[in-house]
Amino acid sequence: MGAEILPKKYYKAEGIINILRQIEILVSQGQTAQMATRGVGISEQTYYRWRKEYGGMRTDQAQRLKELERGNKGRFPALNDKFSFHFHNNSAIIPNSRSTQT
Repeated sequence: MGAEILPKKYYKAEGIINILRQIEILVSQGQTAQMATRGVGISEQTYYRWRKEYGGMRTDQAQRLKELERGNKGRFPALNDKFSFHFHNNSAIIPNSRSTQT
């Protein structure tokens, strides 16, 4: 009847880098980026987003980046709250930094 909804896949940094390498090989062999991405099972948009974030990285560098991101997330909770955006009626409300100082 309708289109089947597939569950979202989650990839680790090592897997993303391996997929990017596979696509690079396929493109160098003459396939288009669209054909190569469909061949490995991701969308073209996902490929370009991953390439922007992980392009040129080795797997150990990507692991280190993720570790640093996880570590910083819990390290500065006051900054995370201060600089977060609040949405009201589809418009962003940015907290005034002067009003939060004591």
